[in-house]
Amino acid sequence: MNKTAIGALVLATVTSLWTWMPEAEREAAPKVEREQVLTASGSVVAPEKVAGIRVVSMDTATNEAVPFEVKRVEGRWLIPSHFDYPADGGTQVGETAGAVLNIPMGPLVTSKKAEHSEYGVEDPVAQGSGDGAGKRVTLTDEGGAVLVDVIIGKQKSQTKVYFVRRANEPQVYTASVKPKNIKTNFEDWVEVSLLKVATNEIREATVKNYSVNEESGSVTKRSMVVFSKKKDEGAWTLLPTFPGKGVNIETVDTFIKEAAQLTLVGVRPFDSDWLQERGFYLGSTPTRGRQLYGNEGEVQIVSKYGLVYRLYFGEIALGDDGDKKVKRPDVNSITSNSANHNRYMAIFVQYDPEFDEDIPAPEFSEEDVAAPKEKDSEDPKPPKVPKNQAEIASALKAGQARAEKAQARFQEFFYVVSNASFEKLRPAREAFYKSAE
Repeated sequence: MNKTAIGALVLATVTSLWTWMPEAEREAAPKVEREQVLTASGSVVAPEKVAGIRVVSMDTATNEAVPFEVKRVEGRWLIPSHFDYPADGGTQVGETAGAVLNIPMGPLVTSKKAEHSEYGVEDPVAQGSGDGAGKRVTLTDEGGAVLVDVIIGKQKSQTKVYFVRRANEPQVYTASVKPKNIKTNFEDWVEVSLLKVATNEIREATVKNYSVNEESGSVTKRSMVVFSKKKDEGAWTLLPTFPGKGVNIETVDTFIKEAAQLTLVGVRPFDSDWLQERGFYLGSTPTRGRQLYGNEGEVQIVSKYGLVYRLYFGEIALGDDGDKKVKRPDVNSITSNSANHNRYMAIFVQYDPEFDEDIPAPEFSEEDVAAPKEKDSEDPKPPKVPKNQAEIASALKAGQARAEKAQARFQEFFYVVSNASFEKLRPAREAFYKSAE
């Protein structure tokens, strides 16, 4: 967690002035209350103590409470509601915690529980809260002790302050909290770039279309397109080639941008027992080996660092609530998610030094270069060792380590991507071609 960023945010919040319009019918707050901040103790809490954030919002469509939680575990921020997927522990943690931490409390508005609904500060966790429910934000330390437990209600008319109350107290106050900074969507908390590859780093991509016989485990190839571009070359080459056809650069550019900006919708734990249920199969290769296949095809993306990303696409994904067990329900029974058509995706990473541009070219001494080649020798001399062999070996080791690190991250989860991402990464073969000029 970036302590400097969070500290600066909290300091700016603490020193800001909250505004309020006194109302004659409201009870005046005692001076000691006005000096308190919106924490459980009423005193200022150091931002670095925050180790857990829980936000409960009311889903207006279903009228149900929806919790979202992140925790710091051994220095890493994880999302328990999404199988402990790593969270972005920098900006989002700072903004969310800073939205309620150490905020000065304004005047007392009411102490009557019957008026909570009017100000939108009913507890969303409580039954029957309905339209009067607010957003409950709880901050805890590493030991689970509550630092902040506040319910944010409606914004006060013609001001920048909101009605708030501590969750365990009936008193309602105003405070300059920032509910817009509190994000509860999974996509807002994770690494934006899934593959962590830039558009100008992609050197080759392969789009494979095939069908899988689930009973026999056999695979029938349908089509394959490979497009590539070497370093410092401006044009993409495309295979296979067809007479009178050239590269449709619009399709290629759309593919490259999507690969670099691929965004998650959700995750599932990677487990071999989940494979076939999510549309992934272990099939036989021509050499009688075993290979993973996705029933919606496969995409390979090669970066200039020699990393080969293999993306496998499976079945239509269910929503988080309907997809917690190995045996998944019938997708047709979940109509709301069927309309979205999110897809399961598995990722594996390999290392191919042929594409690694960090590996230096071999260098030989002038004697080695000038030495004549011996012909028809019965005792051929061993090949000359480049004088920069140690540097080459170090680069190879670093490249392999990059691949292993990426693979360790990807092998923990199945991923869920949107149908829009799926279509951009799996266009029909014909879309890559256009009439040659």
